[in-house]
Amino acid sequence: YRPEGYNVSKTAGYCMIEDGTYFTKEDSSGALYFDTTDDSEDYLFEWRDIKTNALISSLTTGAGGKLKIPYVLPASFALGGNVLTIANDSDPNIILCTLKFVTECSGKYTPIDCDFVNRFGAWQRITFFKASRLSINASGKDYNLMSANLDYNTSVGSYQSLNINGRESIKVNTGLVGENYASAIRELLLSETILLDGQPVNVKTKGLDLPSHENVKQINYSIEFDYAYDLINTLGI
Repeated sequence: YRPEGYNVSKTAGYCMIEDGTYFTKEDSSGALYFDTTDDSEDYLFEWRDIKTNALISSLTTGAGGKLKIPYVLPASFALGGNVLTIANDSDPNIILCTLKFVTECSGKYTPIDCDFVNRFGAWQRITFFKASRLSINASGKDYNLMSANLDYNTSVGSYQSLNINGRESIKVNTGLVGENYASAIRELLLSETILLDGQPVNVKTKGLDLPSHENVKQINYSIEFDYAYDLINTLGI
């Protein structure tokens, strides 16, 4: 981002997602990326009970690459999620990153997973839990048809639409989320690579309020996307 004065570049081990509380589906989750390419440290990942802080599982990894770490373990689904902490294995008391992942039931709406490439160049997931609305925009070109006979069939129109195609768009809602989502939403709006439930989309929404904690504790983000393909295949034409 411009306020930082340069593109994101870090040489030590770092998490490619910002600290905060995130909501995931109760039966699946995304994964965070942790970069240790230019580092010689070993790292300790701990998943803890979101309510009691009891240790659920841990993992110690070495340096030398980009690690893919699940947000939530299957054992955490029934517990309402987990808190994931990352620390140097040499000193586990020094926490580098704390991420709280809350699993949420589907309820009356079908959750929609949104995966996008964030400013660190890594995939990040936001799940939209509330109501969604799908719409279609069809287009074509009208042509004036010439009748073969003067005594034409009145049930046949004089105009016909040809080369008809269409695109779909969808409006989705996060539900009430905390202040830290403002950063994730900002990165989503600026991302060039976005998937909704695995389908490529472009952000149609061009402006949103990003309130601070002083203004409002929780907010619902409503975002509209255009699916990035025609409904009738035009590839190769």
